[in-house]
Amino acid sequence: MDILLIRHAEAEDARAPGGDRERALTERGRRDAALVAASLRVLLPTGPVGLWYSPLRRTRETAEYIQQALPLEVSEPHEAIAEGDLEALEHHWEGLGRQPAAAIVVGHQPHLARWIETLTGTLVGVPKASVTCLRRAGARQRGELLAHLRTEVLERLCRRG
Repeated sequence: MDILLIRHAEAEDARAPGGDRERALTERGRRDAALVAASLRVLLPTGPVGLWYSPLRRTRETAEYIQQALPLEVSEPHEAIAEGDLEALEHHWEGLGRQPAAAIVVGHQPHLARWIETLTGTLVGVPKASVTCLRRAGARQRGELLAHLRTEVLERLCRRG
């Protein structure tokens, strides 16, 4: 299964009304989220795709752009993403009747960087609105880091696409 880990796009300051869980995307964040969604049409393998995202507002809003851009077999929030609990998310995936060809996860730092290191053994920085592509041969196996793409690269990819 291919796993695409996406950090949410730029959000309002943490002191925004409603606290951290209700931080909305900024104008730049909305632009970058649309760019991420467009790039996924080029990056994804053929076959069924699932989308899981943290229930925090900034990740929900980032996920909405992906929902509009792609045909998805599954699209749902998962609290384990907000909590950084990779094991719970993997357990959820194992319970699916049919495994998707690709799983898209929209989440947060520092969790995503830890997950990438856990899954591939590679330590990378994870800027906002970046896409990290991994491939695993089977559940709970070490994966391979295929690509780690920042917004500048996503822009070029979409222009060519």
